Order: sequence, then structure tokens, then C-alpha cells
Amino acid sequence: MIPKRIGIVTPVGPESQRLRNAIESVAAQRWPAAIHMVVYDGHEPAERDPRVRHVVLPLPCEDTGATPRAVGANLALAQHCDALAFLDADNTWLPEHLESLAKLADRYDITVSARRICDTNGQLLYDDDMESDGAIFADTNCFLLTGRAVGIARHWGDVPRKPGIRTAGVDRVFWGRVRKQGFSIGCTGLATVCYRSRWLAHYSLYPERKPPRCKVLEIVDDIPTVKWV
Repeated sequence: MIPKRIGIVTPVGPESQRLRNAIESVAAQRWPAAIHMVVYDGHEPAERDPRVRHVVLPLPCEDTGATPRAVGANLALAQHCDALAFLDADNTWLPEHLESLAKLADRYDITVSARRICDTNGQLLYDDDMESDGAIFADTNCFLLTGRAVGIARHWGDVPRKPGIRTAGVDRVFWGRVRKQGFSIGCTGLATVCYRSRWLAHYSLYPERKPPRCKVLEIVDDIPTVKWV
């Protein structure tokens, strides 16, 4: 279904430093979004950009943006959005990102782009069309939910959690649910997401560009969490 109103949701943690770049990349889209919800995980924004809707959660959820995405998705749907996309505060989209996804949506419930894996300075490492392929997995920043698929966004916040443990890997939990629903999925084949990475695996071929601290997933009490190495 070709969308008429795309809602964008950006979760923001207290450590996010590049939100302005993310907002600018949404504003620069050739296919304009109807609304951009920026949801702060239990902290007040340093500044309020008038181009977006700012939502401040009263308490931090510390689930790597899962609950902020669920809240933002519900608010966007309440504003009659018929498609949803998600952009993390550290990442950006190329101007053709939403356009390429929306045009492909006439044949699919969910459309997916590839991504450009970048270092922490935003410089390209490599184009990733394997890890986020839309079949086994699609990165949070890469997909557009349309038609009957938009409702699954309400379940973003339903992730494994225990007190004192910050849940991570929530995008893989979410995508596992997507795959079980039998939605039709189409891929643009275009790398239109600039993904600024701190994941150790992304630097395996570029060790000289690895930041001082990187992330790996670690299971603690059956909960996926981040370990810094």
C-alpha cells in the first residue's frame, strides 16, 4: 500500500549527542513525513526543534529504545498515520530513503533498505546488504511498516526485561515477531541508512578505525544486554 501519512519515531537516550543530524535527515526527505515523534527516555531535551513533536517519558525504561518506540508508534497511529518508520538518534537517512521505501510499498506490507555501516565519525566502512537483508533480519532504521503491518509496532515495548538489567538487542526480538506474522517483505536494494556503529563485529576488517570502546551482546539471566569491551 502506497502510504499517505508516514510517521517517524526517534527514541532518545540521555547519551545521544547527534539528534540534530537525525532530525535534519528526516526534514530533508524527498518523500516528506507527516509527523516526526522524538521520544525521550525519562530525561528532558536539551533543546526543542519546532519541526518535531517532543515526548518526554516520566521514567526511564532503559530498554534500548523499545518502549519509546512503542509510545511514539501509538501516538503516530493516533494521528492517522498509515505507515511507520524508525530512526535512532545517532543515525541518519539519505534524502531518497523514505521515497524508495514508499514507492515499493504498493506490493509489500513491509519494505526494507540496506544500510551504510559508518564509524563513530560518520565515515563509511562498508555497505551492508547481508546482515540487514529483510529476510533473517532488518535493522530498526531500515524498514517501513505499511497497511496491515503497522499494528505490530504497538508491541515494540514487549521485550525481555528484569530489574537492574538494561535490555539490548530489542530490534532482533521485534524482527523475530515480524517474521512470525507472515507479512510480505520487499527490499529496495539501496543503502540509504547511514548507521553509525559501535558494534565490535563491524570493525573486524577495519581494526585501525575501531573506537576505544565497542559493544557486544551478552546474555545475563536470559536477558540480552550490552557488554562494553
